[in-house]
Amino acid sequence: MFSFPFKVIYYPVQQQLDVPVQIVFSVPKRNFKHAVKRNLLRRRMREAYRLHKCELFEKLETEGIQLALMFIFVDKEIQDYSVIEKGMVKALDKLSDKLVAHKHLKS
Repeated sequence: MFSFPFKVIYYPVQQQLDVPVQIVFSVPKRNFKHAVKRNLLRRRMREAYRLHKCELFEKLETEGIQLALMFIFVDKEIQDYSVIEKGMVKALDKLSDKLVAHKHLKS
């Protein structure tokens, strides 16, 4: 799934985990050569996720779904936190809608 500035990869997990989501944030070295810039973007991504994960968690717990989730930063330039936050909210909304729709199709 793609939601600018992120590419989102997710897999349902069959194991019983303590939390509904295991998550990874990635910033490619190809686009950002300096570790300082990659770390800055990962910190911004983690903070945006931390602030907006509660809605996703509620939907996953009510549906009984557990995920392995990866956010890859695909933009070639460093973005402000506001752009990253908007993208994260959009990505989480798309993801929760897809998962709920997919769960209902399986039933």
